[in-house]
Amino acid sequence: MKRFASLTNNVVTAFVVLIVFLLIIPLPTFILDFLFIFQIGLSLVILMMSMYVREPLEFSIFPTLLLITTLFRLGLNISSTRSILTNAGS
Repeated sequence: MKRFASLTNNVVTAFVVLIVFLLIIPLPTFILDFLFIFQIGLSLVILMMSMYVREPLEFSIFPTLLLITTLFRLGLNISSTRSILTNAGS
C-alpha cells in the first residue's frame, strides 16, 4: 500500500511539472487541441464521479483534484493565448 501512495505522489508531482512546462514551452496547435479534449473529458469524469458518490469520504481527494485540474486549465489557457498571439504576427 505504501508503494501505491508513493507512486501516486510521483504522478501528481510529474503532472504539476508538466503544467509548468505548459507555461514555458510553446506547443503546436494539434497538441493543444488534444490537451483541450483531454481536459473536457477529465472534467466530465470528475463530474460523474462526484454525482455518484454516496458518502463524502469516498471522494476525499476532490479538493486536491480540483486544484490540479484548475492549474491544468490555466496552463492550457496561457499556452493557447501565447500560440494565438505568436501566430497572429505572421
